[in-house]
Amino acid sequence: KHMEMVQMLLEKGADINDCDENNDTPMLLSIGNKDTDMVKLLLNEGAKFNEYNTSQQTPLYAAVMSKNLIIVQLLLDKGATLYTSKKNKNRIKRNLLHIAV
Repeated sequence: KHMEMVQMLLEKGADINDCDENNDTPMLLSIGNKDTDMVKLLLNEGAKFNEYNTSQQTPLYAAVMSKNLIIVQLLLDKGATLYTSKKNKNRIKRNLLHIAV
């Protein structure tokens, strides 16, 4: 039922990229919930997928960290960036391959 509710809200003009106090978007929250169907819906409706939250996480970063291969593939297919602003203790920027391994 929540898919229908989200679709209805989007049809009525709800902002698909609206952020909460942590700068989390509906996309990031759906990934955190491991809701593949919702991620598909949001991507199909034009949700942004390269935005950072206050923890410097992108949707792809969150999907890699949760080891959700299906969502990782969906985001990569849409063109999600492989780089993250997360830096290790030496302040070296890493790509998501470093994090995945």
